[in-house]
Amino acid sequence: MEWDWDFVRQILPTLIQGVKVTILATLLGSLVAAAVGLAIAIARRSENRTLARCVGFFAEFIRGTPLLVQLYFIFYVLPDIGILLPPLVAGVIGLGLHYGTYAAEVYRAGIDNVPRGQWEAAKACNLTVRQTWMHVILPQAFRRMLPPLTIGRAEVDARRERRGDRDGAARRLAGGRRRGPRGGSWRRSGSLPWRPRRRWADVRNPLGSRCSGRTALR
Repeated sequence: MEWDWDFVRQILPTLIQGVKVTILATLLGSLVAAAVGLAIAIARRSENRTLARCVGFFAEFIRGTPLLVQLYFIFYVLPDIGILLPPLVAGVIGLGLHYGTYAAEVYRAGIDNVPRGQWEAAKACNLTVRQTWMHVILPQAFRRMLPPLTIGRAEVDARRERRGDRDGAARRLAGGRRRGPRGGSWRRSGSLPWRPRRRWADVRNPLGSRCSGRTALR
């Protein structure tokens, strides 16, 4: 089989149009997922246990089924019951619902990390539920949500692992040093394995006053 540049030039406009539709569906689906995820996260914290359990079951069901099956159901099955959606709208809804259930867990983690005292302070200030969410809880939670929402969970774990490796190396290097008397530290030097290095201010003369000058032990 030989490469046919004529065929490539023939299908290139169709491929470019497909790329445009893909980008548009991704952007719109991301906006829908952000809104759906926030709604699910707030609903699962509702005092109405029936609502919280129903929303939780819906989120688990959506996460437990493949995205392709959901898109197939929305585009091919819903028209049989009278719900006909354009291809782009069906794709945006499918992407938004599917990834919105994953975004809900990010929202939930961010909301749970808000200190309990913030809820109590909002209640003490006699704020309404809407004011508490809009002006107290969500602004603090969004700071914790941004990293996993923007760079992805895998990248967050990778950065955390790299930071842990650096901290572990620093601890190992610090562990190689031993503390000497009066806060002095021990260091390697010449043929001797270790020798003390102490600050001048830590050396006292027999009369109790601090030594100054070059008479201090180095």
